[in-house]
Amino acid sequence: MKIIICFFGVVPRSIQWTYPSINERILKPLKIKHNVDIYVFNMNVGSVKVDGVKMDQEKCKIISFDFFEEIDQEIVDEEINEYYSGRKCEMSYGGIDDRATINSIRTMYSEYMVSLFLEKNIGKYDVAIALSPDFYFHEPINLKDVENCSNGKIFTTTNHDSENGYTDGFYIGKPNDLSLVMKRYIYKDRYISNENNYERILKKSFLENNIERVITCLEFCKIRANKKIWGKYKISRKDPLKPFDN
Repeated sequence: MKIIICFFGVVPRSIQWTYPSINERILKPLKIKHNVDIYVFNMNVGSVKVDGVKMDQEKCKIISFDFFEEIDQEIVDEEINEYYSGRKCEMSYGGIDDRATINSIRTMYSEYMVSLFLEKNIGKYDVAIALSPDFYFHEPINLKDVENCSNGKIFTTTNHDSENGYTDGFYIGKPNDLSLVMKRYIYKDRYISNENNYERILKKSFLENNIERVITCLEFCKIRANKKIWGKYKISRKDPLKPFDN
C-alpha cells in the first residue's frame, strides 16, 4: 500500500519535541509494511514569536520529507484581512481581529494547501494521513484503521470533540475524501459566517461532503513552543519530553 503523510501548520513550533513520538508511533509502524511518502506544508511566521518563542525554520528539516511547500504568514494574513473587510465573521466573539479567530483561519488555510497537494496527486496514493506537527502521540497508530480505509469514510480521534463537533488535526482516509474535508478554507462564507466553533465547522464539512466520520482510538496531547502541554493526555515520567536526536 502507498501512503502519503501530510504535516501542516507552523511546523517548527514544537517539532523537536513531538517528532520522537511521531516517528516511533506513526511513521515507523507504517513503514514496516507500507511504502510511505511525506509532504510538509509550513506556515512560515518569520520573526513573529509563537508562544513567546522565536521560530527556527531550520527545524522543518527534522522531518525527512519528500515534498515541501511553505508560505509567509504575512501573505496569508493579508488575504484573510482583505477578504473579511466589512464581512460577517462568527468564528469567535472577538471577530476577525481576535487571536483565536485568525489562528483558526490560518489552520484552515494550511489544511487547504494539503487538499491542493492531494488533488494534484490523486491516483498516486492509496491512503492519506494528515496531522498537525505539534501533536505528541501516546500510542502507536492503529494499522487496521489505515489498511481498512474505504471511500466515503475518514478516521479521526475524539480527543477534543467540543460543542458537538469533531476533533481536528489528525485524519486518516482516502486522498480524495481528505481533500474534500480539508478544503473548507475556500468555503469560508458557508462556514465561518454561521459558526463560532472550529470543531463544529469541521463536522459541517464532513456532513456537507457526505463523508462518514469513523473513530480511531489514538491519544495525544499538544506541545507548544514554550514546552507547555495542552490537552487531557499528559506526558508521563515514563515517557519524558526530550528533543529529537538524529
